[in-house]
Order: sequence, then C-alpha cells, then structure tokens
Amino acid sequence: MASYKTHSLFNLLVAFPFCFAALIFIFHIDSRYILTFSLSFLFTTLFFGPDLDLAHQIKLKSVRGILSSPFRVYSKLFKHRGLSHVPIIGTLTRILFIFLFCLLLYFLCTFNFSCIETVSSFYKSHKPFFLFGFLGAAISDIFHIALDISWK
Repeated sequence: MASYKTHSLFNLLVAFPFCFAALIFIFHIDSRYILTFSLSFLFTTLFFGPDLDLAHQIKLKSVRGILSSPFRVYSKLFKHRGLSHVPIIGTLTRILFIFLFCLLLYFLCTFNFSCIETVSSFYKSHKPFFLFGFLGAAISDIFHIALDISWK
C-alpha cells in the first residue's frame, strides 16, 4: 500500500498537472471552474482523501490532524479500504459526512432549522462550481485508488 507521502507526491506532480492541462487545452474550461476544480483536487489530495478512514491514527498536533479531526468518528464507522475506497461513492460519503457534521454544528450553535432552504438556493445558483468541486475531489480519489491498486 502506498504511503500518504507517495499518494500526495503522485497526485501533485503527475495527476494534477495532467488534469490541469486537460481542462485548459483539451476541454477549454472557464478559468473560474478550473480554479474550483484545482482547489478541490489539491485539498482532497492533502487532507480529504480516501484514507480518512484512518483518521483516528493521525496525530492531532498537526495541520492534517486538525483538519481531519471531524473524521475520527468517520474512521470508526468505515473500515480501511472499504466504502471510502470505492470511486465516486467514497467521495460522496466523505462529502455527505462533512456536510452533515457542519449542519449538526450549525443547529447546535443556533437552533435555527431554516438554513436548509438557504443551502438549497445557494446550491442551485452555484451548481457548476459544486460540480467542478466534486469532480476535483472524485478525480483525486480515482488517482489515489489507482495508485493503491498498482502498488499491490
């Protein structure tokens, strides 16, 4: 199994430049969507990847540890190389988990349940950004999983 550093280096030095060039030169995507894709890809590579099912093993006294702290519960619910390592579905589970976690925190802090309507309208008005953000995360995950498979 490839290490965190191997996954990160591969995604940053090989996968990301390839995807970035494809978005610009092959698909001619708008720069705002390329930025969204890029930030999502990089964030997923460094902090939000399929190996968050091991978050309980990350030291809390680090940037990675702090950013992965909400996933300590997630890592207890999902076994390593389980659902989180299934392309697209794993990405969706992590996004849904963090969304529900943030929603729960919001409800606990404000006791205001009207934000669902606001989130829904925000999503509708920014749908392409959500799509490119999801694509960035999903493609980062696909390269991660492919590297795991080829490493065997």
